[in-house]
Amino acid sequence: MTAVDPGQGWFDWYVEWAGHHSYLYWLWLMVSPITRLLGEYDFYISTVIFLWAFATMIIGFRHDRKTFCIRCMREAPLDPQKEITRYDRRLRVIHAYDPKRAIGYVFIWLAVAIGSSFFLTWITPGSELPPLWLVMLINVMIWSPIVYLNICGQWHQWLHPWCPYCRRWDDGGAPEVVPDPVPSGEGDKVS
Repeated sequence: MTAVDPGQGWFDWYVEWAGHHSYLYWLWLMVSPITRLLGEYDFYISTVIFLWAFATMIIGFRHDRKTFCIRCMREAPLDPQKEITRYDRRLRVIHAYDPKRAIGYVFIWLAVAIGSSFFLTWITPGSELPPLWLVMLINVMIWSPIVYLNICGQWHQWLHPWCPYCRRWDDGGAPEVVPDPVPSGEGDKVS
């Protein structure tokens, strides 16, 4: 794990890495039932990985506040219009969420998550554990949309300077106001 910039410390390197991999938290929630196979160490390993993945997500938010990091600049597209056309669906997904829609989607997602929890409890009465394959299938169905949204958000972060939905360039945009130039030396006496 070497830093790209020799003057960059390990924490700055990790913050940059976490900004590009913040979806790890959601992936962890998707595959976390697999730790059940570890037996008595399940709780400890699961907790440590959960805390690491959660910290990665929180630290990754610091990266998103930057305009560009060195890695983002290196990965910036040489032909932005081609990339915008190629990943148009991902950009539309990010811009499709207004607050009213987002609240509706959150309630639908919570209803599905809670409903699947009741379903797993219903099919395995008593102290039995539900089959691991079924838990994994339900987890993948529940967490996949969130992982996809996070990945779309990362693509939007990389293509943000050229995103046509952020600035509405097709509509002409807002005109830039440029003041009239003031001649230098105006009002000075010439002797």
